[in-house]
Amino acid sequence: MQSVNKETDNLQCLSNKVLINKLGENPGNQVLYDEFYRRFHAYICGTVLKICNKAKLKRATQPQDIIQEVYLRLFEKDAKVLREFRSDNKYAAFTLLGMMCNQVVLQYIDKYFYLDFTALREKLLTSIESNGYTPSELNEEIYDCIKKVSAARLRGERDEIIFLLKADGIRSSRITRWLSDVSESRINNVWTEYRKMLIKCLRSKGIGPRQNKNGKKT
Repeated sequence: MQSVNKETDNLQCLSNKVLINKLGENPGNQVLYDEFYRRFHAYICGTVLKICNKAKLKRATQPQDIIQEVYLRLFEKDAKVLREFRSDNKYAAFTLLGMMCNQVVLQYIDKYFYLDFTALREKLLTSIESNGYTPSELNEEIYDCIKKVSAARLRGERDEIIFLLKADGIRSSRITRWLSDVSESRINNVWTEYRKMLIKCLRSKGIGPRQNKNGKKT
């Protein structure tokens, strides 16, 4: 019993980076996994629930399924993500897990659900007009354009997350606490550039007033 307790105490002294790397190298080690679970499970669950709530899904999801998928992603390809984790910053592990949660939720939504873009529509109404589209149809076109814009950008998936968080009214300063490797100026630039590309895509679908060569609405 003493040896087990000693091993557990030793693990609790490990930095997040060392623990994650050790688990990546020994993904079947239950003691390492238990320590990882103790440190990060509550954060993973809270992040998934927060993102699901912000996504305003039209029908209930099963958050536990998404949380399980996050763990599967962490351990796929012989736990490559964990093995290759390199940052010594004590908050970097939470950034990694937060991004993983974001990616899984977005892909889960892609596969099973349908986002309600009411808040985003309101922010775009100064630049677009529905031209006879119902709110539901407009949601579908916005969703399609978001995916097209993300596919056209170098960091499309990350920019999509930033754009949707900003569209939901989250301040840039708060987003930087979630995505610690992104500055406020970068977040604001993403919002401006992504919004322009999104509006351009919507106009190509006949949504919103077109502009003539002088930049005036027609």
